[in-house]
Amino acid sequence: MDNLLNTLVDYASAGCSRTEDPITEVLAWLLRADQELRLAFLGALVQRADREGRGRRLMAQGSFEVETQVVMCRARGLGVCRPDLVLSNRVAGEKVLVEIKVHADLTPTAHGGRTQLDDYLDIAEAQGNAIVYVLAPRRMVISGATNRPCFGGQVRWQSVYDAFRDVLARRKVDGVAALHVQQFLELMERKKMAVPPLSFEGALAVRAYTKFRDSLRACVDAVVSDLDPALTAGFGERSKWAEGRHGRMGYSLKTVNGGGFAFMGVYHGDEPGSDELPELYFFLEVPRGSPAQEALDEEAGALKTAIAKLNEGPGLIRYGYDLGGWETLWAVQGLSHVIAAADQPRAIGDFFTAALTAMRPEVIARFLNAAAAPER
Repeated sequence: MDNLLNTLVDYASAGCSRTEDPITEVLAWLLRADQELRLAFLGALVQRADREGRGRRLMAQGSFEVETQVVMCRARGLGVCRPDLVLSNRVAGEKVLVEIKVHADLTPTAHGGRTQLDDYLDIAEAQGNAIVYVLAPRRMVISGATNRPCFGGQVRWQSVYDAFRDVLARRKVDGVAALHVQQFLELMERKKMAVPPLSFEGALAVRAYTKFRDSLRACVDAVVSDLDPALTAGFGERSKWAEGRHGRMGYSLKTVNGGGFAFMGVYHGDEPGSDELPELYFFLEVPRGSPAQEALDEEAGALKTAIAKLNEGPGLIRYGYDLGGWETLWAVQGLSHVIAAADQPRAIGDFFTAALTAMRPEVIARFLNAAAAPER
């Protein structure tokens, strides 16, 4: 079954929408759906700091409302602001404001170097019944907030992850709710918001990975060294073997003029919990904002047509592009056929030879011309 929460966030992140907004909505949906999750979330906040005891009083009430993007008037009369998440109990008169961050830093306002957090703290002080938290993957540099009594403190997503995981382990949620919580945990892992605990399975996988990596490097080494030079014409010497960056293992080859580069190797994925096999990977890239990117964008129509034609024929290789984004063109093929092959280096060589041969006339040629574009 596909992870519906991942699908939601990917869809919302495809355009200009910030990742924080859909993740906030997913979190709020979970909190509204289950009392145990609400208490676990609030517990993750107040265990960090709760100098005024407001969060604990809210917990004691047991029931509270969960709202997102609540419009509030700035205490200094300078328009409105919108805290990401607000937990409130109208009977108790207590309120918790949470500023949620996934990748971005605090957003500056147009008023004297202040941030959105300053607005929320002003509101909390003016109302006298609220406390403000920042929820983020890492500790952020926040000036001026620490000494304000209405500032609850910074909380890492890891604390929320651990609290929700504990709720699941104690079987306090069942059925569909449990599935959604599990998917939210996977989403936090995938977005680098939190990490799972160490496990025996993971420890054993490290040893297996080391052996697999050595075998893979030996195969790719043999193949790249024996490739027909005509297939890599226009590129210089390959780099040293590199691994780990962006989930890749392999070699980079800069264009002769240095305006772009190619990569030959394997993409093993950098998404925790992925059960897909690694893929053989060849791609071309130019730096964003460079003259090469402008030249490549001018060729976008022809390149997209060429890629579409390559994907029309039968075969295991898939071709693609990300023009107007990461400025890449690529070819990929799963490793399953290599693992099953009697001659594994040859199977890898067949992929790179076929991919470069197919892409050379239209795709690689246009890429090399774009990479040679002069400064304008």
